[in-house]
Amino acid sequence: MKAWFGKKTSQKATQGVVVIMLPMQKIAWVEQSKGEWLIKQVDSLGTDSSGLLASWVKSQHKEGADCIIVLDHHDVELFNMQLPNVPTAELNEALQWRLVDYLDYSTESAIWDYIELPSTRDKLDHWGYLVVMRRERMDAVTQWISDASLNPQVMDILPSALMEVLKQCPEQQKGQALLYLSAERSCIVIGKDSSLYMHRELDVSWSADQKWPDELIIEIQRSVDYCSTKFQNIHVVQYQLLTTYDCNKENVAWLQDELATPVNLVTDTEHCTETIIKSLVRLHYD
Repeated sequence: MKAWFGKKTSQKATQGVVVIMLPMQKIAWVEQSKGEWLIKQVDSLGTDSSGLLASWVKSQHKEGADCIIVLDHHDVELFNMQLPNVPTAELNEALQWRLVDYLDYSTESAIWDYIELPSTRDKLDHWGYLVVMRRERMDAVTQWISDASLNPQVMDILPSALMEVLKQCPEQQKGQALLYLSAERSCIVIGKDSSLYMHRELDVSWSADQKWPDELIIEIQRSVDYCSTKFQNIHVVQYQLLTTYDCNKENVAWLQDELATPVNLVTDTEHCTETIIKSLVRLHYD
């Protein structure tokens, strides 16, 4: 494994990349043509994916291809914490001692990395996200990929891909928030100048036949208020929307009115997952 948890790599895919999206149970083949990444195929992986992956790779003749895996949110834990005040080269070692306060299992059974955040209003603070997963789970996922004759290169999380989507939006020098809304999971990512300021899960969901709930607005506003209070020079001037729910002009207008801020639908529901996949490949291979 060459990279994980949003760390950009300088790899080059000679033929293309297989992307496995465990949160959506999707698998895709992505190729580069004339400087653009094109999704050639997207299939459902299914919940019983142990044998389906190997069968898919064999049927598509993708043996030996590079593979990016996006982990399910049940596989990883994100802790927003004050990072130790040590040199960067010593940070990972120092974080091991902090892990003891957050995990209910041994640090020897964990693998972790961190995502640094910009300066807070109190510039003496050094905050970031600690990203942790069980080493046993990482080994199992890596073995699963290798057993299917793929070359596991990157193990990442959904917030990294969502931040990359936000970076592609215009006027990145201004504060913007990306809303990802789905029946399985909803979250908000706030960024500015290509830097992540905050990621937060939104504790709200609804069925496809229900009206979009007022609780969604409360969750969004709570997140934005907390971010602007904690960080300097961050003010959300626009929301970018990605959703797997059916979304029409009335939904966008409702969000815009309730949030009193412009809302832009990044793509239609049908192409939501494809947009995330392409952003993830750009992050690691451009």
